Amino acid sequence: MINNSHKKYLVLSFIFLLFSSLFFLFLFKGIKDNNKIVKQADLDWTIESKRQTDLETLDSSLKALADGKVLFDSHFANNSEAVPFLDKLEQLADKVSAIAEVFSVEQKTDTTEGAKPNLIVGLKVAGSFEAIYKFITLLENAPYELEIMSMSMDKVGGESQIVDGKIEAPKWSSSLKVKLISFIP
Repeated sequence: MINNSHKKYLVLSFIFLLFSSLFFLFLFKGIKDNNKIVKQADLDWTIESKRQTDLETLDSSLKALADGKVLFDSHFANNSEAVPFLDKLEQLADKVSAIAEVFSVEQKTDTTEGAKPNLIVGLKVAGSFEAIYKFITLLENAPYELEIMSMSMDKVGGESQIVDGKIEAPKWSSSLKVKLISFIP
Protein backbone atom coordinates (compact mmCIF):
# COMPACT_ATOMS: atom_id res chain seq x y z
CA MET A 1 0.00 0.00 0.00
CA ILE A 2 0.97 3.50 -0.49
CA ASN A 3 1.30 5.47 2.59
CA ASN A 4 -0.20 8.89 3.14
CA SER A 5 2.93 10.96 2.60
CA HIS A 6 3.55 9.22 -0.71
CA LYS A 7 -0.01 10.04 -1.72
CA LYS A 8 0.63 13.70 -1.03
CA TYR A 9 3.80 13.65 -3.14
CA LEU A 10 1.99 11.84 -5.89
CA VAL A 11 -0.86 14.36 -5.90
CA LEU A 12 1.59 17.26 -5.70
CA SER A 13 3.60 15.74 -8.55
CA PHE A 14 0.44 15.30 -10.59
CA ILE A 15 -0.64 18.92 -9.89
CA PHE A 16 2.89 20.12 -10.74
CA LEU A 17 2.76 18.08 -13.97
CA LEU A 18 -0.64 19.58 -14.80
CA PHE A 19 0.56 23.16 -14.16
CA SER A 20 3.80 22.52 -16.07
CA SER A 21 1.83 21.11 -19.02
CA LEU A 22 -0.55 24.08 -18.99
CA PHE A 23 2.40 26.49 -18.72
CA PHE A 24 4.15 24.66 -21.59
CA LEU A 25 0.96 24.84 -23.73
CA PHE A 26 0.60 28.56 -22.89
CA LEU A 27 4.22 29.25 -23.92
CA PHE A 28 3.89 27.04 -27.04
CA LYS A 29 0.75 28.95 -28.11
CA GLY A 30 2.53 32.28 -27.48
CA ILE A 31 5.53 31.21 -29.58
CA LYS A 32 3.21 29.98 -32.33
CA ASP A 33 1.32 33.32 -32.34
CA ASN A 34 4.64 35.22 -32.40
CA ASN A 35 5.79 33.12 -35.37
CA LYS A 36 2.59 34.03 -37.22
CA ILE A 37 3.16 37.71 -36.43
CA VAL A 38 6.79 37.52 -37.58
CA LYS A 39 5.81 35.71 -40.79
CA GLN A 40 3.12 38.33 -41.52
CA ALA A 41 5.57 41.18 -40.78
CA ASP A 42 8.16 39.53 -43.05
CA LEU A 43 5.53 39.18 -45.81
CA ASP A 44 4.46 42.82 -45.36
CA TRP A 45 8.10 43.94 -45.47
CA THR A 46 8.72 41.88 -48.64
CA ILE A 47 5.63 43.36 -50.31
CA GLU A 48 6.62 46.90 -49.32
CA SER A 49 10.20 46.32 -50.48
CA LYS A 50 8.92 45.07 -53.85
CA ARG A 51 6.59 48.06 -54.08
CA GLN A 52 9.52 50.42 -53.40
CA THR A 53 11.63 48.64 -56.04
CA ASP A 54 8.75 48.87 -58.53
CA LEU A 55 8.34 52.57 -57.79
CA GLU A 56 12.06 53.19 -58.31
CA THR A 57 11.95 51.22 -61.57
CA LEU A 58 8.89 53.15 -62.68
CA ASP A 59 10.55 56.43 -61.76
CA SER A 60 13.69 55.61 -63.74
CA SER A 61 11.53 54.43 -66.66
CA LEU A 62 9.58 57.69 -66.61
CA LYS A 63 12.83 59.67 -66.60
CA ALA A 64 14.11 57.61 -69.54
CA LEU A 65 10.82 58.14 -71.35
CA ALA A 66 10.99 61.86 -70.68
CA ASP A 67 14.49 61.98 -72.19
CA GLY A 68 13.24 59.91 -75.12
CA LYS A 69 10.24 62.23 -75.54
CA VAL A 70 12.51 65.27 -75.68
CA LEU A 71 14.64 63.53 -78.30
CA PHE A 72 11.53 62.43 -80.21
CA ASP A 73 10.02 65.92 -80.07
CA SER A 74 13.27 67.37 -81.38
CA HIS A 75 12.56 65.63 -84.69
CA PHE A 76 9.34 67.60 -85.12
CA ALA A 77 8.74 71.28 -85.54
CA ASN A 78 5.49 72.98 -84.59
CA ASN A 79 4.14 76.45 -85.24
CA SER A 80 5.96 77.91 -82.26
CA GLU A 81 9.23 76.31 -83.39
CA ALA A 82 9.11 77.32 -87.05
CA VAL A 83 11.54 80.20 -86.57
CA PRO A 84 14.12 78.09 -84.72
CA PHE A 85 13.81 75.51 -87.51
CA LEU A 86 14.54 78.19 -90.11
CA ASP A 87 17.47 79.42 -88.03
CA LYS A 88 18.72 75.83 -87.87
CA LEU A 89 18.73 75.69 -91.69
CA GLU A 90 20.87 78.82 -91.83
CA GLN A 91 23.21 77.41 -89.14
CA LEU A 92 23.68 74.26 -91.23
CA ALA A 93 24.84 76.46 -94.09
CA ASP A 94 27.28 78.30 -91.80
CA LYS A 95 28.82 74.96 -90.80
CA VAL A 96 29.89 74.27 -94.40
CA SER A 97 30.91 77.85 -95.27
CA ALA A 98 27.83 78.50 -97.40
CA ILE A 99 25.29 81.29 -97.13
CA ALA A 100 21.64 80.28 -96.84
CA GLU A 101 18.70 82.64 -97.03
CA VAL A 102 15.06 81.68 -96.56
CA PHE A 103 13.00 83.42 -99.21
CA SER A 104 9.59 81.76 -98.75
CA VAL A 105 7.68 79.82 -96.13
CA GLU A 106 4.24 78.37 -96.60
CA GLN A 107 2.08 75.89 -94.80
CA LYS A 108 0.27 73.44 -97.07
CA THR A 109 -1.97 70.46 -96.48
CA ASP A 110 -1.93 67.57 -98.93
CA THR A 111 -5.23 66.92 -100.66
CA THR A 112 -5.37 63.30 -99.46
CA GLU A 113 -7.78 62.51 -96.67
CA GLY A 114 -6.26 62.65 -93.19
CA ALA A 115 -3.12 64.33 -94.50
CA LYS A 116 -1.17 66.52 -92.13
CA PRO A 117 -0.01 70.01 -92.93
CA ASN A 118 3.52 70.42 -94.22
CA LEU A 119 5.80 73.39 -94.05
CA ILE A 120 7.39 74.25 -97.39
CA VAL A 121 10.50 76.39 -97.23
CA GLY A 122 12.22 78.11 -100.15
CA LEU A 123 15.99 78.50 -99.67
CA LYS A 124 18.71 80.24 -101.61
CA VAL A 125 22.18 78.91 -100.93
CA ALA A 126 25.39 80.48 -102.18
CA GLY A 127 28.96 79.29 -101.93
CA SER A 128 31.34 76.86 -103.54
CA PHE A 129 30.01 73.73 -105.23
CA GLU A 130 31.48 71.66 -102.40
CA ALA A 131 29.82 73.82 -99.71
CA ILE A 132 26.42 73.57 -101.39
CA TYR A 133 26.81 69.81 -101.78
CA LYS A 134 27.73 69.48 -98.09
CA PHE A 135 24.75 71.66 -97.14
CA ILE A 136 22.36 69.38 -99.04
CA THR A 137 23.95 66.36 -97.35
CA LEU A 138 23.41 68.01 -93.96
CA LEU A 139 19.78 68.65 -94.90
CA GLU A 140 19.29 64.99 -95.73
CA ASN A 141 20.85 63.96 -92.41
CA ALA A 142 19.04 66.60 -90.31
CA PRO A 143 16.95 65.33 -87.39
CA TYR A 144 13.81 66.51 -89.14
CA GLU A 145 12.00 64.51 -91.78
CA LEU A 146 12.62 66.59 -94.89
CA GLU A 147 11.88 66.13 -98.56
CA ILE A 148 13.72 68.16 -101.18
CA MET A 149 10.93 69.00 -103.63
CA SER A 150 12.98 70.90 -106.18
CA MET A 151 16.46 72.22 -106.67
CA SER A 152 18.25 74.27 -109.24
CA MET A 153 21.96 75.07 -109.23
CA ASP A 154 23.75 77.69 -111.26
CA LYS A 155 27.36 78.74 -111.58
CA VAL A 156 27.55 82.41 -110.68
CA GLY A 157 31.24 83.22 -111.13
CA GLY A 158 33.58 82.40 -113.96
CA GLU A 159 36.36 79.86 -113.90
CA SER A 160 38.77 79.26 -111.02
CA GLN A 161 41.04 82.22 -110.32
CA ILE A 162 44.27 82.67 -108.43
CA VAL A 163 43.93 85.45 -105.88
CA ASP A 164 46.83 86.27 -103.53
CA GLY A 165 48.48 82.95 -104.35
CA LYS A 166 45.37 80.92 -103.51
CA ILE A 167 43.05 79.21 -105.95
CA GLU A 168 39.58 80.66 -105.60
CA ALA A 169 36.85 78.28 -106.74
CA PRO A 170 33.95 79.60 -108.80
CA LYS A 171 30.86 80.63 -106.89
CA TRP A 172 27.63 78.70 -107.19
CA SER A 173 24.06 79.53 -106.31
CA SER A 174 21.30 77.05 -105.57
CA SER A 175 17.60 77.45 -105.08
CA LEU A 176 15.86 74.73 -103.06
CA LYS A 177 12.29 73.98 -102.09
CA VAL A 178 12.22 71.78 -98.99
CA LYS A 179 9.13 70.21 -97.44
CA LEU A 180 9.24 69.66 -93.70
CA ILE A 181 7.17 66.52 -93.29
CA SER A 182 7.57 66.28 -89.53
CA PHE A 183 5.61 69.48 -88.88
CA ILE A 184 2.98 69.80 -86.16
CA PRO A 185 0.63 72.76 -86.71
